[in-house]
Amino acid sequence: MARGQMRIKKRPFTSPKGKKGSILQAKLNSMAEGNNYTPSMGKDCPLVRSGNILKQIMERDALKAQSQQEQGTGTSQLSHKQSSRTPLYPNVIQSLTSGVVQRNDREKPVNLYPTGKGRSLPDEIVDNFTGQGHPEVEEAEVHVDDAAAQSIGAQAYTTGKKHIVVQSRVANDKKVLTHEATHVAQQHNMDVEPTIPNTPINDTLEKDAQENEQRITQNQPVSVQLKGGASIQRSTNLIQRSPETIWGTHEDALTQVIKSPGKVRKVLKKDFYSNWFIAKDYLVANKWHNKSKRAISEKKSRFEKLMRALLAVREYDTNKLLRHIRDTKLPAQYPHMRKMDPAKRLSWAAAGSTTLTSDIDVNLKGAGSIAAVGLFNKLFKTQEKWAYDAGTVYDVNVYAQDFMTPGQTKTLSGGHKKLGSPFEKQEQDNQVTLTPVEEVSPLTDEDSIAFETFSANQDVWSMAKMRMYMTDNEWNAYKADMLGTEMNKQMIANDPDSYQKKEQLKQQLLDAEYYYEDYLESIEHEVNIINTNANHVYDRLHETLDQGGNTVSEHHKEETKKMIAANLIYERKLNRVQTLRNQLQTLKQQRPRTQEVIKDMKECGINLKNALSEAIMFSNEAYFSQGAVQDVVLGYQIGQGMAKKTGKTVDLQLANQLRLQSMREQVGDTLKVLKEYANQPAWKGVYKAGKYIDRMILAATSLLPNGLSNNLTQDFTFIRNLGQKATQLKGQGADQTTQRVELNNLIGQSSLADIRRIIIRIGTIVDQHANQVW
Repeated sequence: MARGQMRIKKRPFTSPKGKKGSILQAKLNSMAEGNNYTPSMGKDCPLVRSGNILKQIMERDALKAQSQQEQGTGTSQLSHKQSSRTPLYPNVIQSLTSGVVQRNDREKPVNLYPTGKGRSLPDEIVDNFTGQGHPEVEEAEVHVDDAAAQSIGAQAYTTGKKHIVVQSRVANDKKVLTHEATHVAQQHNMDVEPTIPNTPINDTLEKDAQENEQRITQNQPVSVQLKGGASIQRSTNLIQRSPETIWGTHEDALTQVIKSPGKVRKVLKKDFYSNWFIAKDYLVANKWHNKSKRAISEKKSRFEKLMRALLAVREYDTNKLLRHIRDTKLPAQYPHMRKMDPAKRLSWAAAGSTTLTSDIDVNLKGAGSIAAVGLFNKLFKTQEKWAYDAGTVYDVNVYAQDFMTPGQTKTLSGGHKKLGSPFEKQEQDNQVTLTPVEEVSPLTDEDSIAFETFSANQDVWSMAKMRMYMTDNEWNAYKADMLGTEMNKQMIANDPDSYQKKEQLKQQLLDAEYYYEDYLESIEHEVNIINTNANHVYDRLHETLDQGGNTVSEHHKEETKKMIAANLIYERKLNRVQTLRNQLQTLKQQRPRTQEVIKDMKECGINLKNALSEAIMFSNEAYFSQGAVQDVVLGYQIGQGMAKKTGKTVDLQLANQLRLQSMREQVGDTLKVLKEYANQPAWKGVYKAGKYIDRMILAATSLLPNGLSNNLTQDFTFIRNLGQKATQLKGQGADQTTQRVELNNLIGQSSLADIRRIIIRIGTIVDQHANQVW
């Protein structure tokens, strides 16, 4: 309804007033002349602003009023003249009373009452109204129906207590939607009568709607006039939602929230400021402020249910957006994908546990995986209307195809095709052997110079992971231990091979340091752009961060910006990966495959691996090196699942050089977690870092000699037991009391700082041994 409220009863206009019923409200702009008035009539019919049916009624009244003015016998409430004088036919009056418009027998009837489910009003509008005591606006549904609105000359109208019908051209107009939201609140709270008997105008209601249009654009609280002239406007500032809103929500009301995915999203967006980590802090870690343990314990189960509802929404939203990218966005951008074999299309698998604290790493495969990363991050903010990236909102990170190369496409029964697995499998008795599929086959010969070069490059990236989470003093000590004493001329002459190895290692350490410093500088530069860019996406980011107040710490704010910055850089660096993949594909197709072609393939492959690692460094939490990716994905995620399902032993065939890369990265990730929990009890840090500790020890076991010094054996056993116990407790879903007791029995008097030093010592000794042997 345009700036007013109309009530048209389901009976002739001349019949007496009957029972009160629902009101159909409408917002209209004059479609012919832009006139600015709105009639307000009876029940059960759209309220409209000059146009078509009601326009003719008002033209008749305007002419009558004008005649009265000229004769000095009365005044008119219309401030403009109407030029059209189309007669009002009886069948038009009948259409108003039935809710169906049909101007003649040849036209298809238009239903004015929406069917199906509409979309919600924008959050900005809903939050403003709910903050002022009008939660009914949250239930409003917007239906885009050009035919219905145009049939009564309306831009928009409101019917019943929640249905808003709009033309497509104003479907996102904030003023129009705010105007209609005002009428939703009015409709919900009262039966509106015309201001003056027998006249179609309700100035008070329209004044509210018009003024609220201005209020919403100025970020001011709305005001709604209710029965008896009282209006609700609770404060000069909008009511601020926070985690405390959830704490104070009655259990029955929270149960209703959990049943509605839309309301669950609203809780994450408004009560936890679009930040998954804040939601986990309160709902899982129970970091409620000034609340007794008893009170927290009483509400713990309901908060866990809410967290599980968030997990379900996260999974649904992630898959829905990825399907939209695969089925709509990618084919529109790359037309050849429309007829592509389904087995080669974009596919994905989510890695990660389903515990309340788990993150999700989505690994994309198939055609368009690189483009899909950029589309996902962009559409998550622009189409899904989140202020942050999925990494902050849902703790979801999306990666393009990395070092996990799918095998040959397989044809299944019925002619269906399936993308090959990223490994070759051999079974013998109770033993299953997995061998990774290599994207660049000439690099598989471990005795070749090409493999040595590739491996040396990947070593740098695994070292960069350690550098990222070591302090300056720890890194300098690691370098000194690795390089040992300087070799004099005589020593170099006596052992030139050792000198060459040491020089290569020195260069690798310098490269790792360079990439780490480049990472920091690139992130800082991108964050500065985010802080100063006038793009509306960044405006929403800053507004949401500010809304969090004290709940969103400065650390959370900076990490949110850094995550967005890293994703932007990751997307750009993937372009280089795509270029090299295209070059490699062209080389693979060349026939005959001469030695020159093979040489070019090796060089391109090494550059591809390096570019991929450089991109992954910015992808948030992913492993940087091929060795770590294959060890974790094939050895743990796939291998352990296969062993559990079949009851067989699963062995991953991986070169020692690649296992060393994995071991280094597990050291780095362990240090990262221990730093995050530096101010917490030691057992908490060990529990959180458990899987990395366990993986580090398993990788190190295959690289160490059989005989260890007693001192190292003692440290090795201590750390191994911590990793095994933490992993076991997590798998069992043990409560915090059990975690604390059992881990403290192993930790004893050791601090996290002590454990950190032992982790670095073991990693360094394994690294030294590997470099001496190889």
